[in-house]
Amino acid sequence: MESSKQEESKLKDKSQIKKNPWLHAWSDPIAGVHCYSQTMLLSDLNDDGDNKLILADKDNIIKIYQGTNILFQDNLITRPIAVETFYENNKKPMMPIIAIAADDKIMLYHKYRQYYLYIFPPIAIEEEEQEIWRKMQSQEITTEQGVDQLNSQRDSGKGKPFK
Repeated sequence: MESSKQEESKLKDKSQIKKNPWLHAWSDPIAGVHCYSQTMLLSDLNDDGDNKLILADKDNIIKIYQGTNILFQDNLITRPIAVETFYENNKKPMMPIIAIAADDKIMLYHKYRQYYLYIFPPIAIEEEEQEIWRKMQSQEITTEQGVDQLNSQRDSGKGKPFK
C-alpha cells in the first residue's frame, strides 16, 4: 500500500515537471546553452517594447534570442564574465549597447554588430602582494591570514595608487 502511494506521488511530481516549461528548459541538455546568471540578460534592443534574451555562453559565443529563434550569434574572443546593456544617449529610437566583460577586455555590440573593443592596460602587482598570494596558494598561510595581510597592506597605503 505504501509503495503504491509513493509511486503515485512520484508520477504526480514528474507530470508537474513536464507541465512547467521553465524548469524543464532550465536543465535541458539539448538546448546547447551553457551560461551563468551574470551572462544572461533581457533587453529591448530595437526600442519596440519586445525584450530579447542576450546570452554570453561559456563556449565563447554571444546569442540573442527572440522567443525561441536566434536573431544573432557571434564568436567572442575569450570566455565572458558578465553582460550588461547601457544607453549612449537619449536619441530616439533608444537602442542600447551590449557590453560583455571578458578577462581584461570589454566588448561592445550595437545594432547586432561588433562596435568597439576596449583592452585594459596591465597593472603591476607589488612584490609583497605577490608573496602573500604565493603563500596562500602553497598553503603556507590560511586564506584568512592572507586576506588580513592584503587588507593591512591596502590600509597602510603601500602599492601604487590608481591613476
